[in-house]
Amino acid sequence: GVTGVFGVTGTSVFNGAVGITGLFGVTGFSVFNGAVGITGLFGVTGVSIFNGAVSVTGAFGITGASTFNGAVGITGKFGVTGSSVFNGPVGITGSLGVTGVSIFNGSVGIVGAVDVTGVSIFNGSVGITGSLGVTGQSTFNGDVGIRGSLGVTGSSVFNGTVGITGAFGVTGTSTFNGPININGTFGVTGNTIIGGNVGV
Repeated sequence: GVTGVFGVTGTSVFNGAVGITGLFGVTGFSVFNGAVGITGLFGVTGVSIFNGAVSVTGAFGITGASTFNGAVGITGKFGVTGSSVFNGPVGITGSLGVTGVSIFNGSVGIVGAVDVTGVSIFNGSVGITGSLGVTGQSTFNGDVGIRGSLGVTGSSVFNGTVGITGAFGVTGTSTFNGPININGTFGVTGNTIIGGNVGV
């Protein structure tokens, strides 16, 4: 457990659980094989692999290439810059900002605010009761349910069912290959291709 100030530079492997209530900084190649709980400040620069669950109620910033193989739960602030892969479910009631290339292979549940900039691929279902803003090239391969707000700018492809009871705005080139069910607000600016059924 880190309650003070702890800095690691180089190659580091953490095989047990890591609890951070203070300030923890890691630079280089790092592997976390146990659960990571953050109520303080945690900064990682370089290549990082998280094989256990990650829980963030404080502030967590990552720069470089990162892979999350377990569940990620965010009630605080989480910022990722670079290449990131989330292989487990991601639950966000705080704020998540991702810049670069990001791949979400599990389900994504958003009650807070999420901003994704760059190339993003969502292979699991996405449920939004908060706000999700996507800028760049995005692909949604699973179902998308919007009770809050989803704003997409750039080139976007939706291969699953899109259900809207909140607000959904798309700017740029968008392709919808699955059905769209609209009980809320749906605004599209740019070229739009709809290959599935539309229910309003």
